Amino acid sequence: ADDIKARLKFLNTGSGQNPVVLAATLDGNGYPGAAYKRIVYLINADKTTQTLTAPSEAGQALELHPVHQAAGAADQRVSTGARFDRVTGRFTLPARSAVVFVLR
Repeated sequence: ADDIKARLKFLNTGSGQNPVVLAATLDGNGYPGAAYKRIVYLINADKTTQTLTAPSEAGQALELHPVHQAAGAADQRVSTGARFDRVTGRFTLPARSAVVFVLR
């Protein structure tokens, strides 16, 4: 529990938050057995595409998790509709989707 508390950071908080998007990062850098240096997960609970700009993620080489890119992925909309703009830190999320981006 202490490891999670130290490594989990929520994005999209405060007065300007988008109320239909849940977003957080999990820092795996230097953690024994972690497959990724960083995981960013986002959930869009709305029936329309949503965007979220996370300045803390700008400059990160985030890519969609391999599960989303697999031919048999449960929600193909994620592989075609989820995006991350590395320059601005902006995420685009398909309607009613759960998306995971990773940093290798």
